[in-house]
Amino acid sequence: MPAYNAGAFIRESIDSIFNQSEQNFELLIINDGSSDDTEAVVRSFQSDKIVYRAHPENLGIPATRNELLGMASGEYIALADSDDIYHPRRLEMQAEFLRAHPDVGVVSARINGFDGKAPAFPDLQPVKVRLHPAQIRSRLLFSDSAVMAHPLVMLRTSVLRQHAIAYDTNIPVGSDFHLYQQLGRVTDMVELDAVLCFYRIHTGNISKNRKVTRKHSLQARVGFLKTNFNIDIGDVFDDDGRVKRADKFARLNTEIEKLVDAKIDDPRYDAELLQKGAVKFLYAKLRDLENRTSDYDAIYAAYRQSKLLRRISINRKLRFHIKALFAPFSRIFSSLHKTS
Repeated sequence: MPAYNAGAFIRESIDSIFNQSEQNFELLIINDGSSDDTEAVVRSFQSDKIVYRAHPENLGIPATRNELLGMASGEYIALADSDDIYHPRRLEMQAEFLRAHPDVGVVSARINGFDGKAPAFPDLQPVKVRLHPAQIRSRLLFSDSAVMAHPLVMLRTSVLRQHAIAYDTNIPVGSDFHLYQQLGRVTDMVELDAVLCFYRIHTGNISKNRKVTRKHSLQARVGFLKTNFNIDIGDVFDDDGRVKRADKFARLNTEIEKLVDAKIDDPRYDAELLQKGAVKFLYAKLRDLENRTSDYDAIYAAYRQSKLLRRISINRKLRFHIKALFAPFSRIFSSLHKTS
């Protein structure tokens, strides 16, 4: 559990871990340069289950999590946030699942947000898998959103040690995305269909700025595609993670289509989810480009070139065709307006 200025919430989070049905654990906490009463709250527990360290200054989440991973000595590592509340059976259920499924190296579960007083956890049903390894592996390629609930991840320590997996300290926000990409190369990951965490929504949430999160997730994806699939698309995007020009989008589309074609029959991937993710990713990048350029002829040509974008809804297709139909008139009106 990394903690930074968490004094207002960390007591509830620690309480939820101390109330676990599985009591064979140690709770590793690093106070990452807090200026509030975080240390006083942690030390008030006076428990030999807590292993506590403090940084004299703030090093950031990725560096702090890497230090915590290095401190871990148990068979499994359960990630936790200092402002969230965990179901009393979280550790028990996830450890049991890993023991019963030796091919799975990472397990997460569902998460619900709350603001203020945490509600009661819903009744637990018999454990089912919500996201299978092939689905998660497919989402890792193209999803801009969270692939798994990070504060609920439990993983095998041996997987981390054997493959030297760690957070990328150059990705201050969304470093979990890069971690999952590394893990997905070497082990299976699943998400359970059970709400095992209440995620506290407040002004200090590090992932609240979705624009920044998407930018760093894209940065991680670009590096992942280059390292693992020899796809170099770094020059396609500007510093804000947006496609530079229509010709750059055309090259991005070509590379993504080649990747989908190569993986569509690979049983390690979910074919339908792979295609849906690629379509959503390309459509979002083309729409963003469309909003920033007046060269609609090039936009429309890029759209027409894409086999994947033929899978978008009929409403979205009509929108592209109608805009292309009226684009010449728009240019005429724009010219007249400038002349006048």
